Parts: sequence; structure tokens; C-alpha cells
Amino acid sequence: MRIYLIGYSASGKSFVGKQLATLIKFDFVDMDAAIEMEQGMSIAEVFAARGEKGFRSVEQAFLFTTSTLENTVIATGGGTPAHDDNMKWMKQHGITVFLNTGLGHLYQRLVADRAQRPRLMKLNDIELMEQIVEDLTIRKKFYKQAEITLSNELIAAPAIEAAIKKKKLL
Repeated sequence: MRIYLIGYSASGKSFVGKQLATLIKFDFVDMDAAIEMEQGMSIAEVFAARGEKGFRSVEQAFLFTTSTLENTVIATGGGTPAHDDNMKWMKQHGITVFLNTGLGHLYQRLVADRAQRPRLMKLNDIELMEQIVEDLTIRKKFYKQAEITLSNELIAAPAIEAAIKKKKLL
């Protein structure tokens, strides 16, 4: 069993994913951290060296390796579901949970953390908000394909566990 947490950057996938994994006694994998370890460089450096297309190729290759994992919660990158057939693939290989964090929360978190985000690091505050809105406009159709969607105040490990059990997926 694999649980893929999806949502925009800074939606809480890694934070909540660790808690969920502990709660249900699963392993936890943060895809970005795992890719950094595998590549020997930060996500920003992978972007700089290979461009977004090259990064997405590396990301998808790593995603496919997760099919061998059992009892694992996987925090995906924010753009993972929106590229190639990744969303379809994740749904075939596990349960997908969309952490639907509000625009205001995303903006507040990313203003403080944008230096770690290759696509956002050079944007001023207005450009950052515009980029979030643009990305969400494109990505929401993929995110909304998840089996489970949790919004703002419901994004917590116990709520995810309860939603999965309610759908008889766990």
C-alpha cells in the first residue's frame, strides 16, 4: 500500500506525511529529499543543471521506483501530478490524497521559503502570488483527480487516516 500526498508547494505534504506515516506505522518518503540524495545536489541545482524538463524526467523516474515500496506515505513534488501521466500512474499504484491548502496560506509559507523553490526564488511578492495563481489554475484539474481531498483545517494526519478508512482504502 502506498499513499501519495499531492498538492502545491508548501501545502504541508512533508510535514503531514511524516505524522501520517508515524500514526499508521508506515514508512515515509519525501520525493524531493530523496531526489536530492540520489542526485547529490539540491532540487534548485538539478533545475539549474538540467532545466525543468530534465528535472521532471528525474522526478518521474524516481516516482516509478516507488511502485516497489510497501506501506509507505510518499510526499510528492508540487508539480508531480501535472506532468506526463504521473497522476494516472499514482492512482494505479496507490491512494492519492490532495492537500488543498488555501491561497493565503500557500503565499505566506512561500514568501518565507521561496529561496528553496527553484521556480519561485527570483520572483518578487506580486510575481509570487501571480505564479501561485497561474500554477494552481493549471494543476487543480490534476489535483482534483485524487481519491481524497482535504482542505485547510482538515489537513492533519488523523483526518487523512479517517478519510482513508472511511473509503475502505486502509
